[in-house]
Amino acid sequence: MTATPPNHPLTARITLDAPDNHLMITSSAEPARTLPIQSHADISRSISEEGGGKITVHYVHPYPQLSRQACLWSRTRQFFKQSIEETKRHRAKETLSRRQARWEQDPLAAAGIRCLEWTRIRLILGLNGWGEQLLYRLKSGGLSLYDSTQGMQGCPHSGCVHVRAMTLLHVIWEC
Repeated sequence: MTATPPNHPLTARITLDAPDNHLMITSSAEPARTLPIQSHADISRSISEEGGGKITVHYVHPYPQLSRQACLWSRTRQFFKQSIEETKRHRAKETLSRRQARWEQDPLAAAGIRCLEWTRIRLILGLNGWGEQLLYRLKSGGLSLYDSTQGMQGCPHSGCVHVRAMTLLHVIWEC
């Protein structure tokens, strides 16, 4: 419990006996008293009354059996899994729409990417796994241009080191 003054002489002990619960309050000045309690409010009130006007009780830590603490939002594991999946799908849709909006900055590049179908990427002759992966990432807009040496977006070509406004369209058209 938290009370003013902090060095008060009261100590409280709860005994849970069937059919009644008891609060035993001991003080250095008076003999111990045992009081019946039924709820957390009874604990706070009893300690405040025992202290008289000399001790102000600010807080009594909740006792689980008397406070009847329960989880208010308890559901099944399946509900939480569905909730997580729904959030993942929502974020994926936002990411996809953001990537498509980036392609729409240049209508010519967007038209070319739209013409390249996902299934045709695998049919390109002479393309190895790395090339397929590169085209998949290019089409989905998931190609990273992050330059870890400079800590920002960067072009892979050495002639474009000082270019600040870097987009994927710069790499395709200007380099």
